[in-house]
Amino acid sequence: MNEILVVLENHNADKDLSLIALGNVLSHIFNHNVHGDHKRELVETFSNVLRKSVS
Repeated sequence: MNEILVVLENHNADKDLSLIALGNVLSHIFNHNVHGDHKRELVETFSNVLRKSVS
């Protein structure tokens, strides 16, 4: 993930592209590394933490 951040910063990617790229990374992690009912719970928890961290 650090490499993705470096590439985005080095190419001065705008916020929309950066958020899309990071969202794709998160989707990949959730879809390939979290299985079953636990996925929905983990996505909810992550979303709540993200929401609180940017408030």
